[in-house]
Amino acid sequence: MGILTKILRPVFRNAARPSGPVGRVFLAMMNRGHTPLSKWGLARLETGPDFHVLDIGCGGGKNIARLLERIPLGKVFGLDISPTSVKASVSLNRKAVLDGRADIRQGGSDGIPWPDGSFDAVTAFETVYFWPDWPASFAEVRRVLKQGGTFLICNSSTRTLSQGPSAGFWTEVVDLKDPPSEEICEALDEAGFGNIFTEAREGGGMVLRGVAAGWFQKERHGR
Repeated sequence: MGILTKILRPVFRNAARPSGPVGRVFLAMMNRGHTPLSKWGLARLETGPDFHVLDIGCGGGKNIARLLERIPLGKVFGLDISPTSVKASVSLNRKAVLDGRADIRQGGSDGIPWPDGSFDAVTAFETVYFWPDWPASFAEVRRVLKQGGTFLICNSSTRTLSQGPSAGFWTEVVDLKDPPSEEICEALDEAGFGNIFTEAREGGGMVLRGVAAGWFQKERHGR
């Protein structure tokens, strides 16, 4: 590991788990910087006015706010591993939290703290490449989705992150996975999703969308 990597790693790890003052700066930057990709991705999610939607890796809470606008009679839930992110998301969506239209908690993708079949849709923006255990996490998403519910993943084009003059920077410094979309699709299929759809965004980014097919097969996935 180079000296520059050692210096930068503690700072840029805030992309995965924001913490303290630096983490709050990262959250503000992500709320702004991820806006074009997030809006593009959300346009590929069908929602009803009374949906219950979970946003995993909710970060600074901007996508929770966008979802609240789309489902005026529903409820939006947020989950993030970082206490700093949870605090920021609650602050940005305080009125919805006080009104009972938003419920934001700390936790990881491999242990979602809601019952089976709780949600019409689950979203994950710019976060799955930080998840340490895809089989466990995707199975958890499948568990909390209603039958026929949608799981929407919206990523930067991670294949491009490891190319060009900054090759390896993000994977080495931030410690994220750099998977092709085919690998994510295979993991979704294993977790019990069907009708898997992928779409690339001009200028960078991609969406992967799967529908919870049938009921969750606990025997198959060993849970």
